[in-house]
Amino acid sequence: MSPKKEDYVIDGGVLHANKVMLHDQDLMFDAACNQLLECTEADLIVDLTNSTYINSTYVGILAATFFQARARNKTLRLRASTQVAQVLRAAGFEEFIPIEEVVA
Repeated sequence: MSPKKEDYVIDGGVLHANKVMLHDQDLMFDAACNQLLECTEADLIVDLTNSTYINSTYVGILAATFFQARARNKTLRLRASTQVAQVLRAAGFEEFIPIEEVVA
């Protein structure tokens, strides 16, 4: 399945990931995260509630985005489905990034 621009949509300071986080979309997700960092809002959210899977590449992109946001005096929060929130917690994200779990 080819990535499409609407797979990652920025609305204000919120990046909505509208697809399962597959390898063929990681560069597009990285670009969307970089675009999110350019927003004027100081409080940023990556919304992963429409995803039920995330791999280690995306976990790394999220970590890098968090540290880049912090360097710009911005905050980053994550909103995630139960499945993705479990992976992020297992990776230790909850120690430095707030995770809001959205139960479908």
